[in-house]
Amino acid sequence: MNKLNRGRKTPTNRLEDRLPSKFPIKLAETEGLTHNISASGVFFELEKNQTEGSKIEFTIELQTPGGPLNLVCQAEVVRVQELNGKYGIAAKITRQEFQSIAVNKSNQ
Repeated sequence: MNKLNRGRKTPTNRLEDRLPSKFPIKLAETEGLTHNISASGVFFELEKNQTEGSKIEFTIELQTPGGPLNLVCQAEVVRVQELNGKYGIAAKITRQEFQSIAVNKSNQ
């Protein structure tokens, strides 16, 4: 959220601006792809349904100039919708942590 919008909702009634994204996401026994992400939430698709109101933990793999990072999040599912034969999940992030991904140099 930029300093000008602090405490105000965006035109789409959100507290944070959402950025389009296509990052791999891993959640328990299933994997999917993000559609958009902000500092406070994420929308992603999965083949496995989730329950609205449930607490989830997931990992998003990010490619950065300094190397790959995992964004490990805890969140609450706020919306579930059918999406192209899969499930669209909107989640409010309640905790997040970046973790570096060790690269096995012997495989390079």
